[in-house]
Amino acid sequence: MPSLRKRVCDNCGNEYLGTGTKYCSRECANAASQQTTYEKLQTLDKLALKLDHFFEIEGDMMVSSDWHLPLIDIDIVMKLILVAKKFGLKKMALVGDFINFETIAHWDQENMDVNLRLELESAEEMLNILFDWFDEIYWCFGNHDDRLTRLFNFQLQPTEFGKLITDQIGKKIFISSHPYMILNNGSKWRLTHPKNFSVLTNRVPTRLADKYRCNVLGAHGHHQGINFDTSGNDLCGDLGCLTDYEKTHYIMFKDTTHPIWNMGFGMIRNGTYYMFSENHKATDWDFWLDKEFLMREGLKLDVNDKIIQINKKTEKKSTVKKNKKIVSNEVGSVRTEASVRRTLAMDSMKKKKK
Repeated sequence: MPSLRKRVCDNCGNEYLGTGTKYCSRECANAASQQTTYEKLQTLDKLALKLDHFFEIEGDMMVSSDWHLPLIDIDIVMKLILVAKKFGLKKMALVGDFINFETIAHWDQENMDVNLRLELESAEEMLNILFDWFDEIYWCFGNHDDRLTRLFNFQLQPTEFGKLITDQIGKKIFISSHPYMILNNGSKWRLTHPKNFSVLTNRVPTRLADKYRCNVLGAHGHHQGINFDTSGNDLCGDLGCLTDYEKTHYIMFKDTTHPIWNMGFGMIRNGTYYMFSENHKATDWDFWLDKEFLMREGLKLDVNDKIIQINKKTEKKSTVKKNKKIVSNEVGSVRTEASVRRTLAMDSMKKKKK
């Protein structure tokens, strides 16, 4: 006797225990025999794997990619948060490779100072910092993020993975298995972490813009720049990265002809894209983060455009010392003048006695 096992009914799509029949009941068998060709195709379509839908979002938002935690550059991350605060943007897109996952790469691990726990803890802590300001974060997976799901043969879905590092899934952060998302802001923007890579800045997003006929901002290459596609209508560009070049083991210990990475991020506001770069030739940080705004945040820019925190106690002490010094100098000068007057008066009295 053939053994019973779970099957899927060819008519209704429900699971049932059967020995080899195609239908879960006589009613389904009769119904299937009376179906037209079109109805049979519709039934067949129900059995196909349904993929999660990609994100379609609206509004102004910050756009960033390739953080590769824990290898972030804290200065460029701080500037991203400050720009969002100054312009009141509470949404952000993480366009792939938020976590590096060096420890579970398919090649041998080179940096033995990093472990999986450290990578997950750094992601958890970074999200908590971002949640202090951002209300909505949309994260689509890149090739590095996929390393963990690939490790479990893709049985661990992105949303399930997210629950390992935060309890804000579906509240403040939304994760998609798609490597791209669509933003509607003035026009259509495709924010993508493509499979393709090029050493030429903007090459991949430009080709994708020609293909999809919309604005395209791409990740993955760690380059930064913007241009228009061949039609001259759609804007396309590389987003840059938030990774510290000097913290990346395979970059610092190997010579390659690949270009130096560009740290930076973007902002889409009122349908316009603004590019922010660590390079002062591309971004005037004194203009975007003015002194008054930074003072309110307890921060300032140094001579190299790096964000530094103002130590209020130290500044207060130095001000007091400076004031004391001024007072001391003033008192000294007064004493000196009085001494001169006394000396002159005494000399005058001596002359009169003579």
